[in-house]
Amino acid sequence: MKLATLLIELRVECADESAAFYEALLGASRTRRDGRQVVFELESPPIVLTLTESPSAGLRKRTVQYVLLVSEPEQIGAAAVALRRRRATLRLHDEGIETQDPDGHPWRVRFAPGTKGRTVMVQ
Repeated sequence: MKLATLLIELRVECADESAAFYEALLGASRTRRDGRQVVFELESPPIVLTLTESPSAGLRKRTVQYVLLVSEPEQIGAAAVALRRRRATLRLHDEGIETQDPDGHPWRVRFAPGTKGRTVMVQ
């Protein structure tokens, strides 16, 4: 069974800075850049992530948390190393890590046994 593609659009202050964070988090390069937008289109996890530059992006209150579920515990370690190289702050949890993008959007990377590939949940 193929999972539906999740569409996520995030307002960010600097699309290039945020794109570097998401390249580390997702382990994938951006698909394209169109003016003030950077787009990631991935099959695993099945998402289309659009980062749109907005001058007041950092002032918004974050009420949504995103969770990247991975099928192998090693994927948490790989994400942690890549994110630390980008100087992201990490918090360790029993089941994974927690971090924020440069604009304060919260993300968790969590091991979920039985998951096929990778997927993203919104909480």
